[in-house]
This record gives sequence, structure tokens and C-alpha cells, in this order.
Amino acid sequence: MEKEKQKEEESPKELPSDVLYLIIEKFDIDDLFSFRKVCKHWKMTSDYWSDFMASDSPLIVQKTPNAERSCSFYSIPEARTFDTSLSCFNGFSFARFSSGYMIMVGDKPDLLLINPFARKRIEIPKQDDLFSVKNSSFKKAIVANSSSSSEEFIVVILNDHEFNESNMLVYQSRVRNPAIYSSRDNGDRFNVDDVVVFHKTIYAITRDAEIGVVMLEPQGLRFLNLMNNPENYGLLKLVNSNDDQLLVVNHLPYPRFEIYMIDFSARTWIKLRTLGDRSLFSVKCNPKCYALSNPARWGFRSNCFYRLSSCYPKCEVFSMDGQFIETISIPEYPVPTNTTSQLLNYDWCFRPRRDVVDYGNLIESLSH
Repeated sequence: MEKEKQKEEESPKELPSDVLYLIIEKFDIDDLFSFRKVCKHWKMTSDYWSDFMASDSPLIVQKTPNAERSCSFYSIPEARTFDTSLSCFNGFSFARFSSGYMIMVGDKPDLLLINPFARKRIEIPKQDDLFSVKNSSFKKAIVANSSSSSEEFIVVILNDHEFNESNMLVYQSRVRNPAIYSSRDNGDRFNVDDVVVFHKTIYAITRDAEIGVVMLEPQGLRFLNLMNNPENYGLLKLVNSNDDQLLVVNHLPYPRFEIYMIDFSARTWIKLRTLGDRSLFSVKCNPKCYALSNPARWGFRSNCFYRLSSCYPKCEVFSMDGQFIETISIPEYPVPTNTTSQLLNYDWCFRPRRDVVDYGNLIESLSH
């Protein structure tokens, strides 16, 4: 009886919460993930994990393109690197980070989507030559769950094709064969540069500054009739600001940029002079954008534009009027000796924000 009592007293659940906190704040991502599985008590008292996952502060992905395990996440405010040793990269190269997933490009299947925080894995089967994804041609992917069932999801992938044309693939978990939206379909030469989930609807923007809703039935884009489109535009990116506004970032010759808000009630573009208590985060060579509200809470400046280099360990900060503020240096993650690549890919990682779509918004009705 005394031995059983002693064993119970020494069990993991008897560790005080403050001691647990001191332990887990030193952990990497894999350690945090495994820690919660030890016992129910540890899962319930690991507030650090909950805070880590709930944080809106972006991390920076550091990934060697063709190395199997070389991956880390760097926090600018904490000046700390979180390592991970996920071993499911074999045969794939890292392309982008999007919607909480690492997008890995391979041969069969074409795409592997890995959520490093939830250990969730999605395989996108290889398509025909029209949508043969390569690392150099991959642009973006978004993953969204259905509002009616958390088990159903939609993956939208943008891919550049030959002759400077773009294709869009819509993969639904409920449908066996993905739909491919080609710029050559039916003579409708739309070249989609970006997609985003906003108000449970998937919006797309073309190279001609047209904004449309991605439709599943009938397949295609239903364009919005908007006024005051920008006269001069470069690369256009959509941003869900997470405060009930859909933004468009107009990337002009570096380092210039413009920010617009889409006013759906007035059906017009509105140029913004300030972001208020928000900041934007982009990647220089593939300037997709994210918005962060109340950035000072997470250690970032308000009303600024953070532009991360995709190949060099630095992040440049600009004011809304395009004035350079500072360069933030990022510690270089060591390149493993078992790879021929000496480069790292850098990308922004916002911890999983659960995008949700309503299938009803993606099906044409008689009212339109």
C-alpha cells in the first residue's frame, strides 16, 4: 500500500503547474506536441501550448527546399527559434506556407500539405499536364473547412502554366475529381493572381484588377462590378484583415505599394492612407500578404508594412507612405550537410487561423 502511495505521489500529474510552465517554455514544437500526450493532467495544465497556438504573432518559417528534416520557426519578438523534426518531407520540396500548412511539392502526389502544429496531412492527387505543379510555378494554396462539417474541406491552388498563364485547381474533399479552372477554358482568359477566404466565400483577383467569387456550380468566377479600380497596378494581393474588411495590396515597383479596401455596399475600391491599428506582412519575391490587428500587443509596430525576403535572413519595415524604417536580421538556420542546397526559404507562418467556407456561397442561385 505504501509503495502504491509513493508511486502515485511521484507520478507526472503531481508536478506543480509553475514547475510545468518552467519546463515547457523551453520546449520546441515537437516537444510541446508530445508533452500534451503524456497524461490528461499535463494536457490540461499546459497553458503555454494553448497560449502558443492562440497567438496571432507571426512566426518565420526557415526551410531548406530539398532537405528532409531541415525546418524551424523563428519568433521576432521573442528572438527565439522553434525547431521541428517532422520526417514526412522525403521526396518533396518546400514551396510556401499557407493557411496553417506547409505546402510541399513532389511528383506523386503533386502536393502534400502538412500542418506542423496539429500534425494533419492532406495529399492532393496528381493531375493532368494542365496542372502539373512545380516548385518554380507554384503560387499559393488556401485550405478552408466547411461551415457545415469540420471533416469537409476545400483546397484552392494557384499555379502558373506555360505562356505566362495561370491555372486554379479547386479540390473538394467531398468530390473525387478536382476541378481545374484554366485561363484557356471557353476563351475566358482570366489569370488569377491571388485568392482568399472572406465572409465564408472564396474571392479571387485577376491580373486585370477584377475581383470575383470562385463558383463551384457553375465552374468559374462570378465577377463583381466595382468602381474606382486603380489606374496603375502591379501585382495585386487580397488580404482578409480579420476585422470585417477585404483589402487589396497593390505592389508597385519596389519598394512602393498601395492599400485599398473593397466597399461591398458602395461596390467600389477605396484607397487607404492609413492602416490604423494594423500592420501588413508580405514576402518580397512572392508578395502574398497577411494582416495583423493590434500588432503592438505582439511586439510589432502599428501602421507598418513588414516585407520578408524569401531567400535572405532579413525583414524590412516600411511606413505606410513607403518610407524605410528598419531592417530586422534573422539568425540563419544551419543548413544540413546531407543536402546540396545552401539556401533557405523564408516565409511567414501565422498559426492556424481556421478559414471556413459556406458551400451555399459558392453555388450560383436564381437570385443572381
